[in-house]
Amino acid sequence: DENLEFVQIIATYGVKSPPGAIEFNWSRYDTEDEFPLESAFLVFSTLDDFQIFEMREDSPSQLWTRPGARPSVDPEEVRPGMQPRQIGLSPFSLFALLIGFGAAAKFRRQGAAVVLGCVLVGGAGAFAASTVAPIEVSLGGEEIELPDEETATALFETLHRNIYRAFDYKSESDVYDALDRSLAPELIGTVYGEIYASLRMELEFAETLRCEIRSVKVLETIPELPESPTEAAFDVVAGWEVIGTVRHWGHGHWRTNRYSARYRVRWAEEDGWRIGAVEVLDQERLDDGREVAL
Repeated sequence: DENLEFVQIIATYGVKSPPGAIEFNWSRYDTEDEFPLESAFLVFSTLDDFQIFEMREDSPSQLWTRPGARPSVDPEEVRPGMQPRQIGLSPFSLFALLIGFGAAAKFRRQGAAVVLGCVLVGGAGAFAASTVAPIEVSLGGEEIELPDEETATALFETLHRNIYRAFDYKSESDVYDALDRSLAPELIGTVYGEIYASLRMELEFAETLRCEIRSVKVLETIPELPESPTEAAFDVVAGWEVIGTVRHWGHGHWRTNRYSARYRVRWAEEDGWRIGAVEVLDQERLDDGREVAL
């Protein structure tokens, strides 16, 4: 079609891992021309996907989801279930039990069989009446329902990704603000220093040193959810790789580090889910020291 017009765009995203989803919008449908635009086609191609989207005036938006993308959840929206510990007791059940035990005490001289019969009759009456006008009695504390394994995995990986994405910012204050979305306040300063230190080359004469994290790859995420939690918290054993560059004196080196750690993820009513503790289990340097072009 000689009237077909198109434009090619190559997009590069400055993030530590490929985006999980991208929304495309086309808002221009001119009606002043002789042949108004009815639709716009988007041919979207990545290394592992190829799709064609059609956007029309009544459906101007299309959402692309990366194949195999790991889910993301808002750590402030996934609330744990918390209910007061309580039990429903019917006064009629209590009355039946009192009668049963009272009769057992009265006829205790009649033998063990009679006493047992009174107790059983009282227990049966209490069970039969248990649903009649029950009254909720507090047992103290709260029953806590944690996220299921799939949600807990997505929740932790969202928090973990944000730790490294925080370093896309240039100023220290912006990095700290971004880390605040993932970490408990007491961890922010420690993690801030440790991430830079993990890529730093110990060069005695390097006066100018620049570290840049290029990619973070999740290797495994294993949530450990207690069956009867006493607090809104759970542990995660995670493994991941960090690929970055360290530049100094006009040239740079690739850095690839592999880590495993145990994390404690806690719920705070005012902030949502945050990483509250970290225990590094293992770390290993994998790169061969190759130089990287500036």
